[in-house]
Amino acid sequence: MAVQRYSTDGFCYSECLKRYDGAWQNIATAKRFDGNEWIDLLGRPENTVVTYEMTDGETYWNSGSRDSQSVNADSLIQGTWNGSVSSARRSLMWFDDQMYSDASRREIANVEIFIKRENSTHGNAGKANLHLKMHNYTAKPSTWTGQDLGGAASVIKLSRGESGWFSLNEDFIEAVNSGSRYSIALDADRSESMSDYCRIVRTGADKPKIRITYEG
Repeated sequence: MAVQRYSTDGFCYSECLKRYDGAWQNIATAKRFDGNEWIDLLGRPENTVVTYEMTDGETYWNSGSRDSQSVNADSLIQGTWNGSVSSARRSLMWFDDQMYSDASRREIANVEIFIKRENSTHGNAGKANLHLKMHNYTAKPSTWTGQDLGGAASVIKLSRGESGWFSLNEDFIEAVNSGSRYSIALDADRSESMSDYCRIVRTGADKPKIRITYEG
């Protein structure tokens, strides 16, 4: 037997009846009507959280050439360090291919990215603006001047040495959910502001990662 109540969705099981046989056992389920079918709320599996590491990354000068300086091998860089657009840089990131097959057509509750700003004297002593945009390059271009970027995936602010998980927006969630191979770019759109100059950790345990929460 189940107790029902009426809501705008229709009749719902609002309580779960139990019996005791050494432990409490459910003898009725809690359900809701989603407009098409009854959903068993008690029987739904828990959300699954999967983390995908960055597999490659590259920084490019405003001219389009790659930043091949060995001093920057462990960094991904956005913006200009001297206020000149000619010194501006932008970066591309790629993540584990498994993310795209996992995410395609599944219910996604949330997508986050892990970023750590380098603890160095570069850029603002306070917060730096990191502009995360979308790109769909499946291979690393030999030259790149910022073309073919999608909308903003997020804008985050980081102090020197600060790290954390930051939510990406619905546009990015919809892109990976549709099966499109979109990834993340760092691009301040030729800003001359030192507030938009940021270097993030590219290698090791603190390199970028994407974490997706899949609904049961």
